Amino acid sequence: MRRPRGTSNWAFTRGLRAARTFWRSHPHLDVPRTYKCTADGYPLDLGRWIRERRRNPAQLNREELDALQALDMRWA
Repeated sequence: MRRPRGTSNWAFTRGLRAARTFWRSHPHLDVPRTYKCTADGYPLDLGRWIRERRRNPAQLNREELDALQALDMRWA
């Protein structure tokens, strides 16, 4: 992914980094609903972040979709 610009892009990048860290430990993105972590020094509710991305993938751009697909994101 290219360097993020804007607040929402930085937030997505933080979530993606946290998802990648989770995926390295558990080779899937079935993150428990209450799973919380820290990403780039910020607290993140990763379970909620993943749920929101799954719920509305139409809000993601192609680059964001591809990044999540690379981690084998399941959309349903």
